[in-house]
Amino acid sequence: MLNKRGAELPITTIIIVILAILVLVIVAASFTGGMKSMFDKIKELFGIYTATNKEAARQICDNWCSAGRYKTWCTDKIKVEGADTDCKTLGATCTTDKGEKLHDSCANYK
Repeated sequence: MLNKRGAELPITTIIIVILAILVLVIVAASFTGGMKSMFDKIKELFGIYTATNKEAARQICDNWCSAGRYKTWCTDKIKVEGADTDCKTLGATCTTDKGEKLHDSCANYK
């Protein structure tokens, strides 16, 4: 019979080292303020956007428009003061590169 204990020790050690490095990176990021931006990116990935007031929400809409994220401008919701709303409801305006106003033509981007 083969003794497999010798092969398991290095694999276990490597896994523990990787987990320790991951924990150190998370701790370092939390002390340098990097966690906030990381959480913001995760929220964006899942389409969860929050704003403290309507003006901040309109700024998010303007950023989407400037970046050419027209589908996001038309479809994604922003949580403002506890309620979900969209850019159109906020009164934000966006004109595409082709000159069309998204307020009227969001059906093309859904």
